Amino acid sequence: MIVCGIHYDNSRLFELLRAANANPKLAAIPFVCVRLLGSNLAPALIQTWKSPAARSRQFLDLYVLERSLGLEKAESELGRILLALANSPTHSDRMR
Repeated sequence: MIVCGIHYDNSRLFELLRAANANPKLAAIPFVCVRLLGSNLAPALIQTWKSPAARSRQFLDLYVLERSLGLEKAESELGRILLALANSPTHSDRMR
């Protein structure tokens, strides 16, 4: 599993995602993007993550969740998503 923030390496998240998608060994590995801070990049990222090619991609807007649910519940949601992805049959098989 790859977990990356929007602001990774001066907002080069899309470059990392393209590289992961281009590599057959990495393309099916779950990739989770997390937004921690306010950013204009969020709308573009949400559209990217909704595309059919993004089956094993997740976008979690922790910034919005924290403001609507509080820090503790937002962090819990992040943990729930990461555990679900880690325990998914496709990902679990690769971990063995």
